[in-house]
Amino acid sequence: MVGMTLLLGGILLVSALILVCLVLLLLNLRAILQGAATFSTSAKEGEPSQLQAYMDHMASRLAERITARFTGVQGGVRKREKAVEGAVALDVLQMAAPPWLNTLLEAMPNLKKKIEKNPAIAAQAMQMFAGGPAGGNNEKETAAEPFDNF
Repeated sequence: MVGMTLLLGGILLVSALILVCLVLLLLNLRAILQGAATFSTSAKEGEPSQLQAYMDHMASRLAERITARFTGVQGGVRKREKAVEGAVALDVLQMAAPPWLNTLLEAMPNLKKKIEKNPAIAAQAMQMFAGGPAGGNNEKETAAEPFDNF
Protein backbone atom coordinates (compact mmCIF):
# COMPACT_ATOMS: atom_id res chain seq x y z
CA MET A 1 0.00 0.00 0.00
CA VAL A 2 2.85 2.38 0.78
CA GLY A 3 4.29 1.81 -2.73
CA MET A 4 0.94 2.58 -4.26
CA THR A 5 0.64 5.82 -2.29
CA LEU A 6 4.11 6.91 -3.35
CA LEU A 7 3.32 6.13 -6.99
CA LEU A 8 0.06 8.04 -6.80
CA GLY A 9 1.82 10.98 -5.10
CA GLY A 10 4.50 11.03 -7.79
CA ILE A 11 1.93 11.03 -10.58
CA LEU A 12 0.06 13.84 -8.83
CA LEU A 13 3.29 15.87 -8.44
CA VAL A 14 4.25 15.41 -12.11
CA SER A 15 0.72 16.38 -13.18
CA ALA A 16 0.88 19.53 -11.06
CA LEU A 17 4.26 20.47 -12.58
CA ILE A 18 2.90 19.95 -16.10
CA LEU A 19 -0.11 22.10 -15.24
CA VAL A 20 2.13 24.91 -13.92
CA CYS A 21 4.27 24.73 -17.10
CA LEU A 22 1.15 24.97 -19.27
CA VAL A 23 -0.11 28.01 -17.35
CA LEU A 24 3.28 29.74 -17.72
CA LEU A 25 3.37 28.87 -21.41
CA LEU A 26 -0.11 30.34 -21.93
CA LEU A 27 0.88 33.53 -20.11
CA ASN A 28 4.01 33.86 -22.28
CA LEU A 29 1.98 33.14 -25.39
CA ARG A 30 -0.47 35.88 -24.42
CA ALA A 31 2.42 38.36 -24.02
CA ILE A 32 3.85 37.31 -27.39
CA LEU A 33 0.50 37.79 -29.09
CA GLN A 34 0.07 41.21 -27.50
CA GLY A 35 3.55 42.20 -28.75
CA ALA A 36 2.71 40.96 -32.25
CA ALA A 37 -0.53 42.93 -32.20
CA THR A 38 1.35 46.06 -31.15
CA PHE A 39 3.95 45.47 -33.87
CA SER A 40 1.31 45.01 -36.58
CA THR A 41 -0.96 47.92 -35.68
CA SER A 42 -0.09 51.56 -36.11
CA ALA A 43 0.21 53.89 -33.14
CA LYS A 44 -1.47 56.78 -34.95
CA GLU A 45 -4.19 56.87 -37.56
CA GLY A 46 -2.82 57.11 -41.08
CA GLU A 47 0.71 56.00 -40.17
CA PRO A 48 2.02 52.58 -41.14
CA SER A 49 2.60 50.00 -38.45
CA GLN A 50 6.09 48.81 -37.59
CA LEU A 51 5.43 45.63 -39.57
CA GLN A 52 4.27 47.59 -42.61
CA ALA A 53 7.28 49.90 -42.40
CA TYR A 54 9.62 46.93 -42.17
CA MET A 55 7.93 45.20 -45.13
CA ASP A 56 8.13 48.42 -47.20
CA HIS A 57 11.81 48.76 -46.37
CA MET A 58 12.54 45.17 -47.39
CA ALA A 59 10.53 45.54 -50.61
CA SER A 60 12.47 48.70 -51.49
CA ARG A 61 15.80 46.97 -50.92
CA LEU A 62 14.71 44.02 -53.05
CA ALA A 63 13.60 46.36 -55.85
CA GLU A 64 16.95 48.20 -55.68
CA ARG A 65 18.87 44.96 -55.96
CA ILE A 66 16.79 43.73 -58.88
CA THR A 67 17.17 47.09 -60.64
CA ALA A 68 20.93 47.11 -60.06
CA ARG A 69 21.25 43.56 -61.37
CA PHE A 70 19.11 44.31 -64.44
CA THR A 71 20.93 47.53 -65.34
CA GLY A 72 24.26 45.79 -64.85
CA VAL A 73 23.20 43.08 -67.27
CA GLN A 74 21.97 45.67 -69.76
CA GLY A 75 25.25 47.57 -69.48
CA GLY A 76 27.19 44.41 -70.23
CA VAL A 77 25.03 43.65 -73.26
CA ARG A 78 25.46 47.20 -74.58
CA LYS A 79 29.21 47.04 -74.02
CA ARG A 80 29.43 43.82 -76.03
CA GLU A 81 27.27 45.32 -78.80
CA LYS A 82 29.56 48.37 -79.00
CA ALA A 83 32.61 46.09 -79.19
CA VAL A 84 31.07 44.15 -82.08
CA GLU A 85 30.07 47.38 -83.85
CA GLY A 86 33.61 48.71 -83.47
CA ALA A 87 35.15 45.51 -84.78
CA VAL A 88 32.80 45.46 -87.78
CA ALA A 89 33.47 49.13 -88.56
CA LEU A 90 37.20 48.57 -88.39
CA ASP A 91 36.99 45.46 -90.59
CA VAL A 92 34.85 47.27 -93.18
CA LEU A 93 37.26 50.19 -93.10
CA GLN A 94 40.25 47.91 -93.62
CA MET A 95 38.57 45.89 -96.39
CA ALA A 96 37.28 48.86 -98.38
CA ALA A 97 40.15 51.26 -97.83
CA PRO A 98 43.30 51.40 -99.91
CA PRO A 99 46.37 49.61 -98.55
CA TRP A 100 48.03 52.82 -97.44
CA LEU A 101 45.13 53.48 -95.03
CA ASN A 102 45.57 50.05 -93.41
CA THR A 103 49.25 50.82 -92.95
CA LEU A 104 48.31 54.19 -91.50
CA LEU A 105 45.88 52.56 -89.02
CA GLU A 106 48.56 50.13 -87.92
CA ALA A 107 50.94 53.05 -87.43
CA MET A 108 48.31 54.98 -85.42
CA PRO A 109 47.08 52.59 -82.71
CA ASN A 110 45.23 55.35 -80.83
CA LEU A 111 43.12 56.15 -83.88
CA LYS A 112 42.44 52.45 -84.36
CA LYS A 113 41.27 52.16 -80.73
CA LYS A 114 39.06 55.25 -81.13
CA ILE A 115 37.41 53.75 -84.21
CA GLU A 116 36.88 50.46 -82.38
CA LYS A 117 35.24 52.29 -79.46
CA ASN A 118 33.23 54.72 -81.60
CA PRO A 119 32.45 53.24 -85.03
CA ALA A 120 30.71 56.44 -86.17
CA ILE A 121 34.06 58.22 -86.56
CA ALA A 122 35.34 55.74 -89.18
CA ALA A 123 33.81 57.75 -92.06
CA GLN A 124 35.09 60.99 -90.52
CA ALA A 125 38.62 59.56 -90.32
CA MET A 126 38.42 58.40 -93.94
CA GLN A 127 37.34 61.86 -95.09
CA MET A 128 40.07 63.52 -93.05
CA PHE A 129 42.80 61.38 -94.61
CA ALA A 130 41.30 61.73 -98.10
CA GLY A 131 41.36 65.51 -97.84
CA GLY A 132 37.60 66.00 -97.46
CA PRO A 133 35.88 68.06 -94.79
CA ALA A 134 36.24 66.72 -91.25
CA GLY A 135 32.53 67.07 -90.55
CA GLY A 136 31.47 65.30 -93.72
CA ASN A 137 29.24 68.20 -94.85
CA ASN A 138 30.43 68.22 -98.46
CA GLU A 139 27.39 68.01 -100.74
CA LYS A 140 28.98 65.72 -103.31
CA GLU A 141 30.02 63.24 -100.59
CA THR A 142 26.69 63.03 -98.81
CA ALA A 143 25.23 60.86 -101.55
CA ALA A 144 28.46 58.94 -102.18
CA GLU A 145 29.98 56.17 -100.11
CA PRO A 146 32.82 57.32 -97.83
CA PHE A 147 35.33 55.17 -99.72
CA ASP A 148 34.54 56.56 -103.21
CA ASN A 149 37.40 59.08 -102.97
CA PHE A 150 40.01 56.36 -103.23
